[in-house]
Amino acid sequence: MDLNQFVQDFATMFLQSFLVVAVPPLAYMVYQFIKSQLKLVRSRLSSEQLFLLEAIGSIAIKSAEQAGINKFIEDTAYEKKKYAVKAMQDLLRSRGLEILADNVSVISDIIEAGIRDGVQKGQETTFVQALSVPRAIEVTGE
Repeated sequence: MDLNQFVQDFATMFLQSFLVVAVPPLAYMVYQFIKSQLKLVRSRLSSEQLFLLEAIGSIAIKSAEQAGINKFIEDTAYEKKKYAVKAMQDLLRSRGLEILADNVSVISDIIEAGIRDGVQKGQETTFVQALSVPRAIEVTGE
């Protein structure tokens, strides 16, 4: 075994070990950040507005699940999250809530909280992986 192969093998093993150790705490930190952001959003909304947003988020999540199951979209967490964000934006716009519809970050947080709530209540979902979907969806709205 030459030195280049040794260094390459060592780097591969080190990165694999690092990822095994680092990913769970990072995922937990992302979850806590989302949770804190949702609390902030909730503190700024009236109870009626919050109820409406959570209800629309629940509808968007169920719609994305069905679209994935029925092959209207690719049945991946990324595609379902994109679909749910768009569905929630459309539903908010149909209710005349353009300001909320344009805030993709808040919409994404509400959808992720809805997914987490569904998982904690034991509801079957294949949407759980969306919690790890890059936050680029929030920035681009796509």
